[in-house]
Amino acid sequence: MPETAVLVVDDDKSILTALRMTLEGDYAVCTAENGAGALKAMREREPEVVLLDIGLPDISGIDLIGEFTSIDPEVVIIMV
Repeated sequence: MPETAVLVVDDDKSILTALRMTLEGDYAVCTAENGAGALKAMREREPEVVLLDIGLPDISGIDLIGEFTSIDPEVVIIMV
């Protein structure tokens, strides 16, 4: 089983599906469609990498960066 966990956050289900299918096998992938789900996944799964959409329905991806880094200061965040 892959050791590196990647959290993909995007409100577009087709993008979530495409990224999950691309990354699965090489990484442990979890997904979230909004900021609340992303924060929950961040706390529970503690991913090393986050692929983060800037425009989410409940919060800006920019605002989530501070939340994520307060949970894990070393998390790598890539805005998509």
